[in-house]
Amino acid sequence: NLEIVILSRGVKKDTQDIFNNLIHNNIEIRFIDVTGNKLVSAINSFKSTRGLSLATYLKIFIPALLHDYDKVLYLDSDIIVLKSIDELLTKDIGNNLIGAMNDTNSYQFRGKYKNFVENVLEVKPINYINAGVILFNVNKCNGIHFTEAAIDFIHKQDGYIPFMDQDVINRIARHKIYELPRDWHITVYSYGKKRLQILLDKGRRDFLEKYYAFLDAAKSPKLLHYAGGIKPWNFPTFVRHGLVWHLYARETPFVFTRKTPKNAILTSEELL
Repeated sequence: NLEIVILSRGVKKDTQDIFNNLIHNNIEIRFIDVTGNKLVSAINSFKSTRGLSLATYLKIFIPALLHDYDKVLYLDSDIIVLKSIDELLTKDIGNNLIGAMNDTNSYQFRGKYKNFVENVLEVKPINYINAGVILFNVNKCNGIHFTEAAIDFIHKQDGYIPFMDQDVINRIARHKIYELPRDWHITVYSYGKKRLQILLDKGRRDFLEKYYAFLDAAKSPKLLHYAGGIKPWNFPTFVRHGLVWHLYARETPFVFTRKTPKNAILTSEELL
């Protein structure tokens, strides 16, 4: 059985009902409202950056809130899973705290932020992970009090962290991260001849090796992550794999709600 848990700070019942109507076969959807949770209330002292909601910090509470599970797979909401998720859920990550994949943009770290990553997070840029797909080894995480350590680290930074939860998870899990198969996290912004040329010009053999592995995995992606500010529902034909998102979006009851951006969903003719 597959249980999908949605952590929230207040999802309306009619929205929950729409999700529950999607249930079929061996899938269960459960909402956990963390509004009154004492531990999660620490989030109110955190600071947002880049215009993101503080809700992005909810993932650091997963080991504490879902402690009855051995493993929990976290996925960002701008993701499409193309293959059976069982392959990830059953992945043996040993004694590591989490399973994740390196961020293909980390070669761009420079200046003040690069110094922050190396000296505050104590992570080499090439090992810096993207927090959009994370397999939590719940027992191991709780063994080191992962959630409490994350909260403590944020408070020591006066609540301000440049890339918020992603930076925090990199810090707490450093040296205990299992590298998941690359085809299970294809970030759509990571393609491009310009990116490849930059790595070649800079002679970054370390990043080049990982980038070539990414390009190879991207030929048959199992999971697409529409990370970054340009989303397929705003720029359907501009975003790589944007049409894939539209094909799946049309199968959901959310697509024709009044909140759907005008012209966000392509017609059948436009998809062909």
